[in-house]
Amino acid sequence: MLMSTFWFQATIVGVGFVGAALVSSGDDGTVLCPLRRCSGGYCPGCGMTRAAGELVRGNLSGAWNHHPVVFFLVAQYLAVVAIWSAGPAKAKEWVRRRNTPLLLANTIVLVAVWAIRLGTGSIPIPFFN
Repeated sequence: MLMSTFWFQATIVGVGFVGAALVSSGDDGTVLCPLRRCSGGYCPGCGMTRAAGELVRGNLSGAWNHHPVVFFLVAQYLAVVAIWSAGPAKAKEWVRRRNTPLLLANTIVLVAVWAIRLGTGSIPIPFFN
């Protein structure tokens, strides 16, 4: 049961990533981010869908410009799926034990990159205008 749950979730994440990426465009389009809709400011994940779209289309520099963390998250997703599918039960337990630390690390990376992007002016800061 646990294995089928993992594959269902991995498939949903993968299909959702590619699907969102394929329908995303380079411009802002409709803003779905609740923080941006309420405040006009950019959240730590803003640009991730556009970055995924550029990555799926093979535009690596465009993906980097929209959100550099997309490379880290895609690599991480592929590594976890590879470990889960190829590894014995010991490897699967290793992945299960690292879910919470991985989520925490991803959150720290997203917030750190967001702060750097705000500090360097690579994304606007409408909060303070």
